Amino acid sequence: GAGVSVSCGIPDFRSRNGIYSRLAVDYPDLPDPQAMFDISYFRTNPQPFYKFAKEIYPGQFTPSISHRFVSLLEKRDQLLRNYTQNIDTLETTAGISRVVQCHGSFATASCMRCKASFDAEAIRDDIMQQVIPQCPTCPTEGDVDAIIKPDIVFFGEGLPDSFHDQLDKDQEKADLLIVIGSSLKVRPVSLIPHYLPADVPQILINRERLPHIEFDVELLGNCDDIVVQLCKMLGSGWREVMDLPEDAEPCVSPSSPKTSGQSSEAQLVFVERESGAAAGVTAESLKLLQTVFVEGDEKKASSEVVDTNSSLMAEGQLFCL
Repeated sequence: GAGVSVSCGIPDFRSRNGIYSRLAVDYPDLPDPQAMFDISYFRTNPQPFYKFAKEIYPGQFTPSISHRFVSLLEKRDQLLRNYTQNIDTLETTAGISRVVQCHGSFATASCMRCKASFDAEAIRDDIMQQVIPQCPTCPTEGDVDAIIKPDIVFFGEGLPDSFHDQLDKDQEKADLLIVIGSSLKVRPVSLIPHYLPADVPQILINRERLPHIEFDVELLGNCDDIVVQLCKMLGSGWREVMDLPEDAEPCVSPSSPKTSGQSSEAQLVFVERESGAAAGVTAESLKLLQTVFVEGDEKKASSEVVDTNSSLMAEGQLFCL
C-alpha cells in the first residue's frame, strides 16, 4: 500500500496531511476527495487528477527500504507475487518483476477515444506544465474523450482480468501473506486476506491496526523502521536492504526520519486467533520465524503457525501487498 512509499516523499491518501485532505482544500468544489479518481468526474474535470499526477510522476523518487526488502525477497526466490495498490512504479524501479499492479500505473497511458498507447515519457512535459495531454491522432482539440489518461484504474472501472487470473493461480501456492503499509479499504484488493486458505498465516506491517481484518502477527510502526529491525535480526545477507554496513545497528530507517514525539521502536503485537493458521501465536514462534528466515530450519514447535508452515520464508512463497 501507500505506506511503503511515504518515506520516498510520496504522500499517502488518507492521513491528516494526505492527498485527499489537501485536495479538499485546493478544490473545494470536489464532491468528495476520492472523486479525483472517479471516471465520471474525470470526464467532467480532469484538472485535479493531473495536479496530483505531477506530484508523483515517475522519475522523481527513489525506492524505499520496504521496496528493497521485497526486491531482496524476489532475488532470494522467496517472493511468489507482489500485489501493489500503488501507481508510482517504484516496484519496477526497485527491480521487482513478480509484481501485479492492481490499480495500474503511470508507466503507460492511453487515449480515451482511440485507445492509442503512449509511454509515460510521451506526456511527461504536459504533466509537469499542468497541460491536459491531448491525443495527437484524434482530430478534435479539447475534446475530453481525446485526453491521454495514464493507465490507472479509476473508481467506476473494473480491474483487469489479469489481476483475477493471477490471484486464482497464486492463492494455492502462497504459504505466508505479508501486508505492508495499507489500510485495505479498497476492493477487491482488500479481500485478498479473506481469499487465501485459512491455514496461510498473515502478518501486518503498518502504522496502525486494521480493525476490520484479523492478522496473526501485527508489527506496528513506520514500515521502513520495522523492515530495518527485521533485517537486523536476520543478519548477514539482509543488510543490503538498508544500505548500511554489516556492523551497523540501525534503529530508525535512514529514508524515513523519526517523527517528533513518535517512538521509532516497532511494536510486536501477537493476536491470538480463534481459528486459522496461527491460533496462539507467541513470541517463541516469532523467534522460530527468525530461524526459518535465516536457516530454513525444519524443526517443529507447538505453535500452529510453525506446524503447518515449518519453512515459511526459507523455501516458501509469499504474497506481499
